[in-house]
Amino acid sequence: MPVFCVILVEPRYSGNIGLVARCMKNFGIKDLYLVKPCAIDDDARRRAV
Repeated sequence: MPVFCVILVEPRYSGNIGLVARCMKNFGIKDLYLVKPCAIDDDARRRAV
């Protein structure tokens, strides 16, 4: 089975990081790399659950 990772480059909205993290969990992808991310705030945490 291939191994995948997700790389987000300069995400503008923390909520998008949370949504991507939730989708990754649903598909069993474990590695998320953030390049120059915005601040991770409560919006990102809410969307990740």
